Amino acid sequence: MLVLASEEGAAVGFKLGYRRSREEFYSWLGGVHPEHRRRGIAEELMRRQHAWCAEAGYREITTETLGDNAPMLILNLRSGFEVVGMRVDERGTKVLLRRRL
Repeated sequence: MLVLASEEGAAVGFKLGYRRSREEFYSWLGGVHPEHRRRGIAEELMRRQHAWCAEAGYREITTETLGDNAPMLILNLRSGFEVVGMRVDERGTKVLLRRRL
C-alpha cells in the first residue's frame, strides 16, 4: 500500500507498507523530500496509512527505525506506537515499534 504526497504535480513524500498477516500491517518505508520537511507531511501520510489499515481490518501496525533517527521516533511515539524491542544490524540499532488499531 502506497500513500503519496505531491505538490504542484511533483512527489514530495511517500509512505509504503505491506501485509505481514491477516491482522498485522508492516509500515516499511517512508520519506519526505528535505525541502518539504517540518510541514506535517510525514504525519499526514502516516494518518492516511493508518486510516486505510483500520478500514482494511488490520489490528496492528508494526515498523522499525534507526535508533538515532529522533524525528521518526518522536513521530511514531506521538502517533500511538509503543517500543516493543530493539535489534542491531549492519546499519546500527533499530527500534521496533507497534501500534494497535
